[in-house]
Amino acid sequence: MYYRDFLQEVEKQVHAGLREGDKVRIKRVRKNNGVFLDCMVVQITNSVLSPSFHMDECFKNYLQGMKVEEIVSNILSICEDSRAVKDSTFDFLENFNNIRDRLVGHLVNREKNKDILEDVPHRDFLNLTIVYYCILDDQENSAGGFMVRNHMMQEWGVTEERVHQEAVMNMKLRYPVQFMSISELMKNYLGQKDWKEENADTKLYVLSNVRRMYGAYWITEKEIQEKIADFFASDYYVLPSSVHECLLLPAQEGMDETQLLSMVTDINRTQVADQEFLADAVYRYNRAGHCMTLAAG
Repeated sequence: MYYRDFLQEVEKQVHAGLREGDKVRIKRVRKNNGVFLDCMVVQITNSVLSPSFHMDECFKNYLQGMKVEEIVSNILSICEDSRAVKDSTFDFLENFNNIRDRLVGHLVNREKNKDILEDVPHRDFLNLTIVYYCILDDQENSAGGFMVRNHMMQEWGVTEERVHQEAVMNMKLRYPVQFMSISELMKNYLGQKDWKEENADTKLYVLSNVRRMYGAYWITEKEIQEKIADFFASDYYVLPSSVHECLLLPAQEGMDETQLLSMVTDINRTQVADQEFLADAVYRYNRAGHCMTLAAG
Protein backbone atom coordinates (compact mmCIF):
# COMPACT_ATOMS: atom_id res chain seq x y z
CA MET A 1 0.00 0.00 0.00
CA TYR A 2 1.36 3.43 -0.98
CA TYR A 3 1.59 6.25 1.58
CA ARG A 4 -1.43 8.25 0.34
CA ASP A 5 -3.56 5.11 0.18
CA PHE A 6 -2.41 4.30 3.72
CA LEU A 7 -3.48 7.75 4.96
CA GLN A 8 -6.93 7.39 3.43
CA GLU A 9 -7.43 3.86 4.81
CA VAL A 10 -6.35 4.77 8.35
CA GLU A 11 -8.50 7.91 8.35
CA LYS A 12 -11.51 5.91 7.13
CA GLN A 13 -11.10 3.18 9.76
CA VAL A 14 -10.47 5.66 12.59
CA HIS A 15 -13.56 7.64 11.60
CA ALA A 16 -15.62 4.44 11.61
CA GLY A 17 -14.36 3.53 15.08
CA LEU A 18 -15.00 6.89 16.75
CA ARG A 19 -18.13 7.83 18.65
CA GLU A 20 -20.88 9.98 17.18
CA GLY A 21 -19.87 13.63 17.09
CA ASP A 22 -16.10 12.95 17.05
CA LYS A 23 -14.19 14.36 14.08
CA VAL A 24 -10.95 13.33 12.42
CA ARG A 25 -8.76 15.12 9.88
CA ILE A 26 -5.23 14.98 8.55
CA LYS A 27 -3.29 18.24 8.38
CA ARG A 28 0.26 19.37 7.69
CA VAL A 29 2.18 20.34 10.84
CA ARG A 30 5.41 22.30 11.03
CA LYS A 31 8.29 20.50 12.75
CA ASN A 32 11.96 21.30 13.31
CA ASN A 33 13.85 23.00 10.44
CA GLY A 34 10.63 24.06 8.74
CA VAL A 35 9.77 20.48 7.80
CA PHE A 36 6.04 19.80 7.43
CA LEU A 37 4.65 16.35 8.26
CA ASP A 38 1.20 14.79 8.04
CA CYS A 39 -0.58 14.65 11.37
CA MET A 40 -3.94 13.05 12.16
CA VAL A 41 -5.93 15.17 14.61
CA VAL A 42 -8.97 13.73 16.38
CA GLN A 43 -11.47 16.13 17.93
CA ILE A 44 -13.13 14.34 20.84
CA THR A 45 -16.69 15.40 21.72
CA ASN A 46 -16.90 17.14 25.12
CA SER A 47 -13.14 16.82 25.69
CA VAL A 48 -10.55 19.56 26.08
CA LEU A 49 -7.98 17.38 24.34
CA SER A 50 -7.52 16.68 20.61
CA PRO A 51 -4.98 13.86 20.31
CA SER A 52 -2.71 13.95 17.28
CA PHE A 53 -0.70 11.24 15.55
CA HIS A 54 2.33 11.53 13.28
CA MET A 55 1.37 9.59 10.18
CA ASP A 56 4.94 9.17 8.95
CA GLU A 57 5.69 7.15 12.11
CA CYS A 58 2.51 5.14 11.65
CA PHE A 59 3.49 4.39 8.05
CA LYS A 60 6.98 3.27 9.17
CA ASN A 61 5.31 0.84 11.57
CA TYR A 62 3.14 -0.41 8.70
CA LEU A 63 6.19 -0.94 6.47
CA GLN A 64 7.85 -2.87 9.30
CA GLY A 65 4.95 -5.31 9.46
CA MET A 66 2.33 -3.80 11.74
CA LYS A 67 -1.18 -4.30 10.37
CA VAL A 68 -3.37 -1.29 9.60
CA GLU A 69 -6.00 -2.64 11.99
CA GLU A 70 -3.46 -2.66 14.84
CA ILE A 71 -2.38 0.91 14.08
CA VAL A 72 -6.03 2.02 14.06
CA SER A 73 -6.70 0.15 17.32
CA ASN A 74 -3.81 1.97 19.01
CA ILE A 75 -5.12 5.34 17.80
CA LEU A 76 -8.66 4.62 19.01
CA SER A 77 -7.36 3.46 22.40
CA ILE A 78 -5.52 6.75 22.91
CA CYS A 79 -8.63 8.65 21.84
CA GLU A 80 -10.70 6.82 24.46
CA ASP A 81 -8.15 7.69 27.15
CA SER A 82 -8.37 11.34 26.07
CA ARG A 83 -12.06 11.52 26.94
CA ALA A 84 -11.19 11.52 30.64
CA VAL A 85 -8.96 14.61 30.42
CA LYS A 86 -10.56 17.57 32.18
CA ASP A 87 -9.93 21.30 32.18
CA SER A 88 -7.91 20.81 35.38
CA THR A 89 -5.10 19.34 33.27
CA PHE A 90 -4.60 22.69 31.58
CA ASP A 91 -4.87 24.51 34.90
CA PHE A 92 -2.02 22.27 36.02
CA LEU A 93 0.15 23.43 33.09
CA GLU A 94 -0.46 27.08 33.88
CA ASN A 95 1.52 26.78 37.13
CA PHE A 96 5.29 26.90 36.56
CA ASN A 97 5.99 24.84 39.66
CA ASN A 98 4.01 21.97 38.11
CA ILE A 99 5.99 21.84 34.88
CA ARG A 100 9.46 23.06 35.85
CA ASP A 101 10.78 19.48 36.16
CA ARG A 102 9.48 18.68 32.66
CA LEU A 103 11.52 21.32 30.80
CA VAL A 104 14.37 20.37 28.46
CA GLY A 105 16.50 22.11 25.86
CA HIS A 106 16.91 21.19 22.20
CA LEU A 107 19.77 22.45 20.03
CA VAL A 108 18.55 23.32 16.53
CA ASN A 109 19.67 25.16 13.40
CA ARG A 110 19.06 28.89 13.86
CA GLU A 111 18.64 29.86 10.20
CA LYS A 112 16.19 27.07 9.38
CA ASN A 113 14.03 27.96 12.40
CA LYS A 114 14.33 31.75 12.27
CA ASP A 115 10.63 32.23 11.46
CA ILE A 116 9.58 30.86 14.88
CA LEU A 117 12.33 32.34 17.07
CA GLU A 118 10.50 35.63 17.60
CA ASP A 119 7.74 33.68 19.36
CA VAL A 120 9.82 31.36 21.54
CA PRO A 121 12.47 31.83 24.25
CA HIS A 122 15.83 30.77 22.87
CA ARG A 123 19.56 31.05 23.44
CA ASP A 124 22.00 31.35 20.54
CA PHE A 125 25.10 29.18 20.30
CA LEU A 126 27.29 30.15 17.33
CA ASN A 127 25.08 29.51 14.25
CA LEU A 128 22.73 27.29 16.27
CA THR A 129 20.17 28.04 18.96
CA ILE A 130 18.64 26.34 22.01
CA VAL A 131 14.85 26.16 22.26
CA TYR A 132 12.85 24.67 25.11
CA TYR A 133 10.24 21.94 25.36
CA CYS A 134 7.90 20.74 28.08
CA ILE A 135 7.85 16.91 28.08
CA LEU A 136 4.47 15.41 28.96
CA ASP A 137 4.73 11.84 27.68
CA ASP A 138 8.21 10.37 28.18
CA GLN A 139 8.55 6.97 26.48
CA GLU A 140 11.67 4.89 25.89
CA ASN A 141 12.09 5.90 22.24
CA SER A 142 10.03 9.09 22.09
CA ALA A 143 9.04 12.08 24.16
CA GLY A 144 5.79 13.91 23.52
CA GLY A 145 5.27 17.49 24.61
CA PHE A 146 5.15 21.08 23.37
CA MET A 147 7.56 23.88 22.59
CA VAL A 148 7.69 26.65 25.18
CA ARG A 149 6.39 29.95 23.78
CA ASN A 150 7.00 33.52 24.94
CA HIS A 151 3.39 33.96 26.06
CA MET A 152 3.67 30.83 28.25
CA MET A 153 6.80 32.17 29.88
CA GLN A 154 5.01 35.45 30.58
CA GLU A 155 2.04 33.63 32.11
CA TRP A 156 4.41 31.67 34.33
CA GLY A 157 6.15 34.87 35.36
CA VAL A 158 9.66 33.58 34.62
CA THR A 159 12.60 34.58 32.42
CA GLU A 160 14.48 32.65 29.75
CA GLU A 161 17.36 32.33 32.21
CA ARG A 162 15.09 30.56 34.71
CA VAL A 163 13.70 28.24 32.02
CA HIS A 164 17.26 27.44 30.91
CA GLN A 165 18.42 26.65 34.44
CA GLU A 166 15.49 24.30 35.04
CA ALA A 167 16.01 22.60 31.66
CA VAL A 168 19.70 21.95 32.33
CA MET A 169 18.99 20.46 35.77
CA ASN A 170 16.31 18.20 34.28
CA MET A 171 18.53 16.99 31.47
CA LYS A 172 21.33 16.14 33.88
CA LEU A 173 18.88 13.91 35.75
CA ARG A 174 16.78 12.46 32.94
CA TYR A 175 19.00 12.71 29.85
CA PRO A 176 22.60 12.76 31.14
CA VAL A 177 25.50 13.16 28.76
CA GLN A 178 27.00 10.13 27.02
CA PHE A 179 30.49 10.28 25.52
CA MET A 180 32.04 7.20 23.91
CA SER A 181 34.24 6.11 21.04
CA ILE A 182 32.76 4.83 17.80
CA SER A 183 34.06 1.37 18.73
CA GLU A 184 32.31 1.46 22.11
CA LEU A 185 29.11 2.56 20.40
CA MET A 186 29.21 -0.28 17.90
CA LYS A 187 29.99 -2.87 20.57
CA ASN A 188 27.78 -1.75 23.45
CA TYR A 189 24.92 0.34 22.15
CA LEU A 190 24.37 -1.22 18.73
CA GLY A 191 25.10 -4.74 19.95
CA GLN A 192 27.78 -5.53 17.38
CA LYS A 193 29.95 -7.70 19.64
CA ASP A 194 32.25 -8.76 16.81
CA TRP A 195 33.16 -5.18 15.92
CA LYS A 196 36.94 -4.81 15.64
CA GLU A 197 38.91 -1.73 16.71
CA GLU A 198 40.57 -1.62 13.31
CA ASN A 199 37.13 -1.17 11.70
CA ALA A 200 36.91 2.38 13.00
CA ASP A 201 38.99 5.43 13.67
CA THR A 202 39.43 5.05 17.44
CA LYS A 203 40.02 8.79 17.69
CA LEU A 204 36.45 9.48 16.63
CA TYR A 205 33.98 9.89 19.50
CA VAL A 206 30.23 10.38 19.82
CA LEU A 207 28.61 12.94 22.14
CA SER A 208 24.92 12.50 22.93
CA ASN A 209 22.74 11.60 25.92
CA VAL A 210 21.82 8.20 27.31
CA ARG A 211 18.51 8.28 25.44
CA ARG A 212 20.16 9.38 22.18
CA MET A 213 17.39 11.94 21.65
CA TYR A 214 18.38 15.58 21.08
CA GLY A 215 21.74 14.81 22.69
CA ALA A 216 23.66 17.32 20.55
CA TYR A 217 22.59 19.90 23.13
CA TRP A 218 25.43 18.86 25.45
CA ILE A 219 28.08 20.42 23.22
CA THR A 220 26.82 23.83 24.37
CA GLU A 221 27.69 23.25 28.04
CA LYS A 222 31.02 24.77 29.14
CA GLU A 223 31.67 22.04 31.70
CA ILE A 224 31.27 19.32 29.07
CA GLN A 225 33.42 21.20 26.57
CA GLU A 226 36.29 21.47 29.05
CA LYS A 227 36.05 17.86 30.22
CA ILE A 228 36.33 16.65 26.63
CA ALA A 229 39.33 18.92 26.03
CA ASP A 230 41.01 17.46 29.11
CA PHE A 231 40.22 13.95 27.88
CA PHE A 232 41.82 14.65 24.49
CA ALA A 233 44.53 16.83 26.08
CA SER A 234 44.20 19.06 23.03
CA ASP A 235 41.87 21.18 20.95
CA TYR A 236 39.18 19.19 19.18
CA TYR A 237 36.71 19.38 16.30
CA VAL A 238 32.96 18.96 16.57
CA LEU A 239 31.07 17.51 13.60
CA PRO A 240 27.29 18.01 14.05
CA SER A 241 25.89 14.77 12.65
CA SER A 242 22.28 15.49 13.74
CA VAL A 243 20.19 17.13 16.48
CA HIS A 244 20.69 13.88 18.40
CA GLU A 245 24.47 13.64 18.46
CA CYS A 246 27.82 15.13 17.47
CA LEU A 247 31.03 13.44 16.36
CA LEU A 248 34.24 14.66 18.00
CA LEU A 249 37.90 14.14 17.19
CA PRO A 250 41.11 15.64 18.58
CA ALA A 251 42.71 18.35 16.48
CA GLN A 252 46.00 17.44 14.86
CA GLU A 253 48.44 19.50 12.86
CA GLY A 254 47.64 19.55 9.17
CA MET A 255 43.97 18.61 9.51
CA ASP A 256 41.94 19.87 6.56
CA GLU A 257 38.84 21.65 7.90
CA THR A 258 37.42 21.87 4.39
CA GLN A 259 37.61 18.10 4.09
CA LEU A 260 35.88 17.70 7.47
CA LEU A 261 33.12 20.04 6.31
CA SER A 262 32.70 17.99 3.15
CA MET A 263 32.26 14.86 5.27
CA VAL A 264 29.61 16.54 7.44
CA THR A 265 27.74 17.84 4.40
CA ASP A 266 27.78 14.42 2.73
CA ILE A 267 26.39 12.73 5.86
CA ASN A 268 23.68 15.38 6.16
CA ARG A 269 22.58 14.85 2.57
CA THR A 270 22.60 11.06 2.58
CA GLN A 271 21.94 9.84 6.12
CA VAL A 272 20.10 12.52 8.12
CA ALA A 273 16.35 13.18 7.96
CA ASP A 274 15.44 16.78 7.17
CA GLN A 275 13.86 17.40 10.59
CA GLU A 276 16.97 15.99 12.34
CA PHE A 277 19.49 18.14 10.43
CA LEU A 278 21.63 20.34 12.70
CA ALA A 279 24.22 22.17 10.58
CA ASP A 280 26.54 22.06 7.61
CA ALA A 281 29.43 23.22 9.75
CA VAL A 282 32.57 22.24 11.64
CA TYR A 283 33.35 23.67 15.08
CA ARG A 284 36.66 23.79 16.92
CA TYR A 285 37.17 23.97 20.68
CA ASN A 286 40.24 25.93 21.78
CA ARG A 287 41.52 24.36 24.99
CA ALA A 288 43.75 27.27 25.97
CA GLY A 289 41.08 29.86 25.25
CA HIS A 290 38.21 27.82 26.71
CA CYS A 291 35.95 28.63 23.76
CA MET A 292 34.16 27.05 20.81
CA THR A 293 34.35 28.67 17.38
CA LEU A 294 32.97 28.05 13.90
CA ALA A 295 35.87 26.56 11.96
CA ALA A 296 34.14 25.95 8.63
CA GLY A 297 30.68 26.28 7.16
